[in-house]
Amino acid sequence: MDFAELLARHPEVGADRHGLVFARGAERAAAAAYRRHGVVQLRNALAPDFLAGLREKCLRAGAAFDPASAAAEGFRTGKGNNLWDFRLDGYVLAPFFAAMTASWAWAVVQEICGSADIVFFTAECAVRHVMDETRGLGAHQDAVNVSHDMPFAIWVPLHDAVPGRDSALGFIANGERALIDPQDFPAHMLAHRDDLWMPTYRAGDLTIHDKMTPHYTTGFGTGSERISVELRCAERRAAMATQHVRYHLFVGRDRRVAMRCPWFEFRDVRPFLEAARSRRPAA
Repeated sequence: MDFAELLARHPEVGADRHGLVFARGAERAAAAAYRRHGVVQLRNALAPDFLAGLREKCLRAGAAFDPASAAAEGFRTGKGNNLWDFRLDGYVLAPFFAAMTASWAWAVVQEICGSADIVFFTAECAVRHVMDETRGLGAHQDAVNVSHDMPFAIWVPLHDAVPGRDSALGFIANGERALIDPQDFPAHMLAHRDDLWMPTYRAGDLTIHDKMTPHYTTGFGTGSERISVELRCAERRAAMATQHVRYHLFVGRDRRVAMRCPWFEFRDVRPFLEAARSRRPAA
């Protein structure tokens, strides 16, 4: 079975059956739902015009990649790119961190982390360019595919993403706590059909899912084009105990973005980190 057939047979998977969609003012309720179900969606977390500008610049920057480069390969195949790959008149995505920390969604992130001191794992943040194509059922867990050290991910499409039309991120919203063999996921998804969720995203919406929550990239064969950003972060003390902080961005209680990077390493990354930390969150 593919995702188009699943949605046609069971349109209820596109509904918010577990009450996991939240708006400004419900920050604590959103964090509580995240702890129960492993995923929530936050409405109007970022400005649509801001995201539209980023999307347009990312597409232009991606089109200008050297065709033989690793960046072009990541962009072409949907495997993903580093945020600093995208350059026009400066680093396109440097303002994203300040926008995120200025958003009402940051209060939800703080609730989830139990702290106001938070580290972005910069190397594990990514941009994905995906063309919608027919996809069979399947899913994965970040604890297996990314790292067990990263407690959650924030997923932000830079435009609308509607089930049946656009590729997006969907979830099994059952608060999963066990690791599942990836080859078992097609059957596992059908067995947990009541917990399948393909959210509708409007520009400015985002989802937060934990490392154990099974999730999947939908595909309906429409050929629509998607640009999305994945952010990964953790409470500062927990983050510093991992192998992922040789360079990173730190956000403290004043929501100022600061850089941490050894002077002798990652010289290609330092200009991006400098640009990201120079941006102050909007008032």
